[in-house]
Amino acid sequence: MPKHPCAELNKAYKGYQGQKFDSAKFIFIGLDANFSPNIQTLPSRDFFEEVLDYLKDGVTYWNKEQRQCPPYRHYPFLSPEYGNRPGYKYHKSFSGMLSRNNITKEYADKISFIELLPFPTCDTDAGHFMGLFNDAHYLNINRAHLIQIDSWIRSSENIKEIFIPISVHTNICELKRQQHGSFDWLPIDWQPVPPGPGRFTLNTLYTSQALTNKSINIHVMTHFANAISNAHLDEIGAIIKSNSR
Repeated sequence: MPKHPCAELNKAYKGYQGQKFDSAKFIFIGLDANFSPNIQTLPSRDFFEEVLDYLKDGVTYWNKEQRQCPPYRHYPFLSPEYGNRPGYKYHKSFSGMLSRNNITKEYADKISFIELLPFPTCDTDAGHFMGLFNDAHYLNINRAHLIQIDSWIRSSENIKEIFIPISVHTNICELKRQQHGSFDWLPIDWQPVPPGPGRFTLNTLYTSQALTNKSINIHVMTHFANAISNAHLDEIGAIIKSNSR
């Protein structure tokens, strides 16, 4: 999971995608923003310009690119020319959640994707996340990014729901154990009760409240790139639909 070598991509990436993190109502936390290693030329330079447009303003992109029928194209990776490259499966499933629950472009300014690494990556492997996070070259900016995320969660009056995939929760717990000065908001108790500490069942939605901001619900979910079921997608979509105001 090396840092992406493309200077243009690194300059455009802001540590989040979609709506600005502290202005969104619904937050989806990931480990990293993973792009194809040759994204600036493959599948085409025009496509890369589309990616840069999205990173500049994801809300405007979604409103402009909205299709008239499902699936809704909220992200460049859903373009037919991108194919089954890194990140496609995640956003295909996310798009399925949108279309199944009729979550349209009117929600574009309510959804944000935030990653635990503040820079884009390529050739990602979740098993390498911790090594890259603690790499001496990046550790200081990585820590600063986590502290910024914590500040947003503590102070935001907009955030209502935060969704954390199981694998991301595992890494968050490890970062908390390493005492990077963050994640005091992470709940300990969940409903339903997991089978064991840190053990979560696929396609079950676990819910609690942020310890430092009781107005925010935290959900541990199955990763969109994993074997996520339609019923699980509908659970997530129903939460978004019922808390959009």
